[in-house]
Amino acid sequence: MNKKILSFLISVTLLFTACISIPSEKKSVEKNLDAVEALSAKTAYEFNLAYDSKNHQLTGTMKATITNCSGDSWNKVVINDWATTPYYAEKKYPDYAPTDFSNTTITIAGEKIPVVMQRQNNLTSLEADAKKDIPDGETFVFQTDFVIHIPNFEYRYGYSIKDGVERVALGNALPVLALYKNGEWITHSYVSDGESFNSEVADYDVTFTCPPEYEVVMTGIPEVVDSTYHCVENCIRDFTIMLATHHTTYVEDYNGLLITVLGNSDCAADLPKFAEQTKTMMDFYTKLVGPYPYDSIDICLLDLPAGGMEYAELVICNTEQAFETPQALAHELGHEWFYLSVGNDEFSEPWIDESITSYISILYMESLGYDMTDSYVKKEYEKYYDICGSVSAMTDDKYYRMSAYSYGPTFLRNLNELMGDKAFNAALQEIYNTYIFKQADTQGVLNIFRKHSKKSIEDLICRYFKEK
Repeated sequence: MNKKILSFLISVTLLFTACISIPSEKKSVEKNLDAVEALSAKTAYEFNLAYDSKNHQLTGTMKATITNCSGDSWNKVVINDWATTPYYAEKKYPDYAPTDFSNTTITIAGEKIPVVMQRQNNLTSLEADAKKDIPDGETFVFQTDFVIHIPNFEYRYGYSIKDGVERVALGNALPVLALYKNGEWITHSYVSDGESFNSEVADYDVTFTCPPEYEVVMTGIPEVVDSTYHCVENCIRDFTIMLATHHTTYVEDYNGLLITVLGNSDCAADLPKFAEQTKTMMDFYTKLVGPYPYDSIDICLLDLPAGGMEYAELVICNTEQAFETPQALAHELGHEWFYLSVGNDEFSEPWIDESITSYISILYMESLGYDMTDSYVKKEYEKYYDICGSVSAMTDDKYYRMSAYSYGPTFLRNLNELMGDKAFNAALQEIYNTYIFKQADTQGVLNIFRKHSKKSIEDLICRYFKEK
């Protein structure tokens, strides 16, 4: 039986036994890729994946049916391979190697063309010469086989073995079509502190197989037969898989939302606590920003060196931090609204996802009675930071963290105080409704705040956006 369904039935029984009331049905959001406007490409991925636990490799095939919606004619296809980066190469992590691609073809107007993937200087991106034009509006098929060499590195992507427990994080491991914008392909260099990801939403059909000793969670709600997981999900920005030995899951249906918490078997009794936290957070953000568009959310408690990481319908949190305070989980879940639903260029304009997410998670913590004063930058130190700089322009990791996680929220707090809660919250909701499944940018976001504010916000913008 499907592990999630089994856990779900147990949880429902417990809920009714305890006479816990179920709130009204959650609002639904249409997830129809054809109805989403302003995409540069509409892509339907089919992945067939298998985890080789002996060699720590992910072997797979990808078939991507892509419609060029960019307004331009393409003569090449560019793929982002986030599993291959200069960062991993420089660190020389055991088992790491660039992803191997083979048997790559592009089928245009019924003609299947063998192509070669040429890795670019940043290592992360690869180009395939289409050998003929792909006009705007044309639908074509890109297919390739690949072997991903997973590094021995305990982070958002990598595997680790500690005290006989293996954890495998496959965050942003799958190759995906690069975003095409303003006549060029976006291929940012990978950064270890912060993000450089930027993808259009797409439809995914993923089949994943692994040895039976692993507990597996992934984007969406998979059907499980033995140790093969099959999931179909629409309008998502990425697809992520986490697996671990000696781990267990707690699963509960909450008002039509399937919540799964993955944790070490030793802390199985504590997992319902994180499901309860998730409920209050999801409700808070739904009321503040707008309805969550998906039917599931996974919480993965792993021993990461950092606080956590966000993916479509799945977040990772450092186990120790999660037990200490709900802030890390609140932040990562906030990203389900800003970046995973409302997209943006995380490398060029990190404030849109990181600062807005940080601020709404601060509001959540304050709603619980926490004093969050230390989350903001004191006025005498504001001169050292700038909101709108790209990740590459920031002088060091500390500057990035202060700018994205403290200085940006300081701007938003002052903006909130100037506008008042009613106008500020209305602006947040319009930003969400305008850009859900699309790509937000700085001017578009600021213009919506301008629209809802009865007072001029230009002085604040000039004060915090020094480059604008």
